[in-house]
Amino acid sequence: VPGYAKDLYGSDRLRVLSRDGKTEIPISVVYRKDTMEKAESGHPVPTHLYGYGSYGSTIEAKFGSSRLPLLNRGMIYVIAHVRGGGEFGRPWYEEPDGGKLLCKKNTFNDFVDVARFLAGNWTTPEMLSCEGRSTGGLLVGVSINQAPDLFRVAILGVPFVDVAVTMTDASIPLTSEEWVEWGNPNEEKVRSITKSIQMKISIPWFCTFICWHCSCTSFFDVSHTF
Repeated sequence: VPGYAKDLYGSDRLRVLSRDGKTEIPISVVYRKDTMEKAESGHPVPTHLYGYGSYGSTIEAKFGSSRLPLLNRGMIYVIAHVRGGGEFGRPWYEEPDGGKLLCKKNTFNDFVDVARFLAGNWTTPEMLSCEGRSTGGLLVGVSINQAPDLFRVAILGVPFVDVAVTMTDASIPLTSEEWVEWGNPNEEKVRSITKSIQMKISIPWFCTFICWHCSCTSFFDVSHTF
């Protein structure tokens, strides 16, 4: 990568205690060393938080040249490995303590808890942005509804956000297959959970990207959040 000087940057793998008082949420952090020195000396810096947390998928902390412009502008970049992913195997993903079906709220709570940790240590809500794509967009959408005062900016890429409507209509491609992940809202025990993760965008600055021909996350799915 042209202009990349490895010695200018640092990375860490830390754990943040969740609101349940026992679960430790892993986070991957990358930064310029001079930026982190500033943050640790009590001067808040811009911070960007990314998450996914579904399908048991592990978000790898790997080198990405697209992050360098952010780091070189004094931003800390953080990946929250929230429950619902596969970072700690099936228990991190599945019921009763993971982030799937009836315990899906753990995914969103973990993301907000990580954001609170960041806002209390390296940044402030006025300098904290967040991002998620596909079901990571759902993660961001629910989180900014749960804690709208915690984030300045949100980026939702092809977000899956209208869960109750999508999962109720089996005529939509992939819906019935997705019941394994989200449950069937036509069933009473699932309906209340699904309704609780419906959302309306509630912060002043956000950006969303849609895909016109995507059968998984349709453009009209996103429009219901405005």
